[in-house]
Amino acid sequence: MELVMKIKNIKGINEFDFSFPLDKGIYAITGENGSGKSTLISCASTVFYSMPMYEHFGRPKDAVIEFDINGATRSWHYDGKKWEQENSDKKMKINGFYEGSIIFGNRFKDTKMSVINLLDSFTEKDTYPAREFVVNNLGLILHNNVNYYKELFVVKKSAAEQKGLSRATYFYKTAKGEFVSQPRMSTGENLLLSILNSLEILRKKRLEHNDGRPCIVFLDEIELALHSSALRRLILFLKEVADEINLSIFFSTHSLELLREIKAQNIYYLTKMFDGSIVVTNPCYPAYATRNLYGDDGYGNDMVVLVEDDLAKLIIEKIMVSKNIARSIRIKILPTGGWTNTITMAYDVTSSNLLHRGTKLAVVLDRDIKGSVPEFISNHKQYSGIKIDFLPIASLEKYLKSHLVDKVDNQLFVMLDTYLFQKRPLNEIIREYVRTNTKDDSDGKAFYGFLLNEIKSMRKDREDIVDIVVRYILENEEEKKYALACLAFSKSLNLIDDDSLEGVKKRCDAENEKRKAQLENGETVYGLTHFSYPAFLNFELTRLKLDFVGESEKVKKAYNFTEITRKQMKAYYKENKDLFTRYNNDRFFIFEVKTVIYKKIREAQYDEEINNILCKLA
Repeated sequence: MELVMKIKNIKGINEFDFSFPLDKGIYAITGENGSGKSTLISCASTVFYSMPMYEHFGRPKDAVIEFDINGATRSWHYDGKKWEQENSDKKMKINGFYEGSIIFGNRFKDTKMSVINLLDSFTEKDTYPAREFVVNNLGLILHNNVNYYKELFVVKKSAAEQKGLSRATYFYKTAKGEFVSQPRMSTGENLLLSILNSLEILRKKRLEHNDGRPCIVFLDEIELALHSSALRRLILFLKEVADEINLSIFFSTHSLELLREIKAQNIYYLTKMFDGSIVVTNPCYPAYATRNLYGDDGYGNDMVVLVEDDLAKLIIEKIMVSKNIARSIRIKILPTGGWTNTITMAYDVTSSNLLHRGTKLAVVLDRDIKGSVPEFISNHKQYSGIKIDFLPIASLEKYLKSHLVDKVDNQLFVMLDTYLFQKRPLNEIIREYVRTNTKDDSDGKAFYGFLLNEIKSMRKDREDIVDIVVRYILENEEEKKYALACLAFSKSLNLIDDDSLEGVKKRCDAENEKRKAQLENGETVYGLTHFSYPAFLNFELTRLKLDFVGESEKVKKAYNFTEITRKQMKAYYKENKDLFTRYNNDRFFIFEVKTVIYKKIREAQYDEEINNILCKLA
């Protein structure tokens, strides 16, 4: 469930849509000064809080704030004279509270000297002991001691009303017996007390009578006057409360300490663009979110990746761009030398606590040493906790030689020849390498040197070749994932007994032997007489899909087909009429239409099953 909000013409925001998830947990809204954080939160609070609209938003022309929760709507608009509220017939069921900024927050309402002087006249008889929830958590958050504020009191309602005060005010009794009012406490104590008081009231209501309504809390500038350890304890406390009474807590912040305690999926980074529009980055990682807030002054990265060499670094950078990985995360990639040195470096970094808290460490090695790593780890037990990943290729040099010289990959060859080697044909370069190279080139470095020399003569660089190779590998990886998903589904239907690529190769070899025998016996063989592994895979995947779409007897035994209703078929026909028109606008026969629609619906069902498997594999 989400709270959907639309803002128009409010405090420099021309038009902005934002969806607040109502799942329990804590969420951060961050961004540079002026990005709209406080405006977003104050606007959102009007979903349940009838604030003085003039004070908060002024009299902006054609201003609108609109909300929607499951079809229940609420809106505020300024008609040129006054702010008006409108509600839908369907009641909007939502609870919560709002704590505003320095200017508008309840935390600052008692800062007038006249009020402070009035509070000084209160004595202990005008108060009663503060509730345990406030006492314990104030001490825990600020001092990691639940008993620190055991002498905390609240002004009685009758005493407050007698002197014209409208809100609960706290007092702290010192060791000397002096009464210190809330405004005279430290800024951190004063600010936190207001939040704890509101949370205590809300918590009591939710525990005594929870009607199942979503409940959302908005806190602006939550980190004011709190030191880093107190901030961490505050976040832990808010997580516990959110979980206990099913709260969604949203706060604005600039604090890296706070952001490091929150999941990236729950961080929303606002960017105010030159045209006044606002772009939201979500998920967003802490170091990425604070890169513009702090600059490059040692606040670190969200992730550090250790690799063997700068070529591996380049490959990972290209993969990150292709997969759009670096959009919301700050990543540093460091070449460290050979693979054993990389693992050792990872151990030294983690054991010495060299990374900032919250920074993740990754190790990515060339694939060709994958078989050697387990033995190395076994002989160096201290490295056993290090998570190691591998590049999708052995190394770029080895990959190029094995796919262009040892056994030619036609697709890769054509891509490189077409898009990169336009001065001299790639085939000619390879022939020259084979003719002139006299060294042992098992690592592919000599061949790679040949290619680089040619690239440099065209005033290009190695990034161009890396870009094409990475693109090709990733495309093949996606195809591989799809094929594996189809094979897994086919195995679940008992159409095949082995859904691995090795199983495909075995079936391919068996099929080739069968066709060879048929030819030798003078029998007619339809289609290819000999399959390559990729060709057989395509052949098999097509056949397996047809078995499903055609509801073969074997599939029926393993899969519970839902009946395709007349209503479904009619709906499909209306949406896809073009499928049933010939060149001269001749209509299909009714049985033809039914057959096509039936197959198309089953194809869609098959695709849905495959997508479900792909989601699990992701």
